[in-house]
Amino acid sequence: MDEAPEIEVDQNGESSNSNTISGEWSENGVPEEADNVKTRSQHEREGSSLQQNVYGFENEVMSLEKMLQRRQSDDQFMAIGIVGVQGVGKSTLCRALVNKIKTKFLPRIWVSMDIETNDSNEDGDSRKALVISMLECLGVEKEIIGSIGSEHGLHGLLYALHLQLHGKRYLVVLDGAWDSDKWYELLDSQITRSKKWDELLAYGFPKGYGGTVIVTSRSKEVAKKMIGSEKNLHHLLPLSEEESCWSIFRDAVVRAKKKFVDPPDSELEKEKKVLFLKCRGLPFAAKMMGEIASEQLPEE
Repeated sequence: MDEAPEIEVDQNGESSNSNTISGEWSENGVPEEADNVKTRSQHEREGSSLQQNVYGFENEVMSLEKMLQRRQSDDQFMAIGIVGVQGVGKSTLCRALVNKIKTKFLPRIWVSMDIETNDSNEDGDSRKALVISMLECLGVEKEIIGSIGSEHGLHGLLYALHLQLHGKRYLVVLDGAWDSDKWYELLDSQITRSKKWDELLAYGFPKGYGGTVIVTSRSKEVAKKMIGSEKNLHHLLPLSEEESCWSIFRDAVVRAKKKFVDPPDSELEKEKKVLFLKCRGLPFAAKMMGEIASEQLPEE
C-alpha cells in the first residue's frame, strides 16, 4: 500500500469533518444531498419522476432483496448491478429497492455517473468528479475537498472517502454507469501494500463492515466488470402488463394537474392495449406519452 496522504483525522479515525456526514434520503427515497450534485441533464431526465408511484416492479424488488441476502455474513461487502435498455426503469427500480432497505444502512449516497465538471473539479477529470460528488454527499465542505484535491489529487480524495466510510454499513448507488475504464472495475477489491490508493475506485469503499454498492447501467459488460460477478446482475426487462403501463400513463397526466377520466369500459381495454403496444412496455415511454397527452386536456 502506498503512503497515505496526511489528512487530518479525529480520535475516532474519521476525517476532521466527519460530524457533518449526511447523505440522508427524503421520504420519497431520493437522497436530498446527493440530488444536489446531479447534473442538469439528469435533473431534466428524472426530476419529474421523483414523486411518482412505482408500478410493475414488485417481483423485481423481491429478487434484488434476495440477491442482497446471499452475502455470507452481515459484514461482507457486496456489489450488485441492475442492467437494461434505456427507459426500462433501472433508476426507478433502484429507488424502490432503496426505500425497502434504507434503514439497514448509514450513510447512504446516490450519485450519477454522468457527472459534469464543477467548481471543485476544474480539470475535467471524471474520476475525481465522481469521488468529489460522493464526498459532497457525505457533507464534506467544498473548501476541504478542494484542498485535498489540490494537494493530493485523486490519491487523497479516495483516501478521504475511505476514511469517511470506514467502520460504517454504507449504501452507495452509482446510477447510469457507462465508462469501460478499468479504474471502475472490481468494486470488491481491497487495497494492499503493493497497490496505490488511486489505482481503483474500489479502494475508496472499505470492506468488512457490510457496505453495499448498487450499480445501474445500460451495458451488461460495464456492470459485470464493476461488480465482478454475473450472478449479482439483475436484468430488467420491459413491463409485461398493460395495467402497469396504463397506471404510469395516467399518473403522468394527473401530475400535470390535468383532468383525466378513464374511457368507458367498452373502450378502456382497447386503449390500454394500444398504449402498451406503443410504449413497448417501457415505463419512460408510457410516462412521456402521458405528459404529451396532458397537453391536450383541460386543467382540473
